[in-house]
Amino acid sequence: MKDRNRVTTQAAEEFAKRLRRSRDRQGLTQSQLGEKAGLSAAAVSQLESGERKPNFATIVHLAKALSMTPNAIMGVEEEGSDPSLRGLFRKLEGFSAEDVEKVKAFVSFLDQEDKRKEKG
Repeated sequence: MKDRNRVTTQAAEEFAKRLRRSRDRQGLTQSQLGEKAGLSAAAVSQLESGERKPNFATIVHLAKALSMTPNAIMGVEEEGSDPSLRGLFRKLEGFSAEDVEKVKAFVSFLDQEDKRKEKG
């Protein structure tokens, strides 16, 4: 039973970190995220601190509010996804909001370059 509780605690801690990073990356306050997800700011704070463990409905509401999938907010890898991309996405989780925007701009640039090459 101790091992199961430890795994549950670790999962809650990882969820808490992922939630906080995702909220920060989008420039949302706890109140703003709570409003979008139908939660109080206090509930978001408790989830981010690991004091409160989310139920399935809460995970779905938070994921939707953050424009993520429930799997992404839980850190569950999607089947069939490219392993090298999963590693890249994990690295992005630690980036600041400003750096994530730079990566998005670069990806957009590469996409435009590909489209230009296809036309020309």
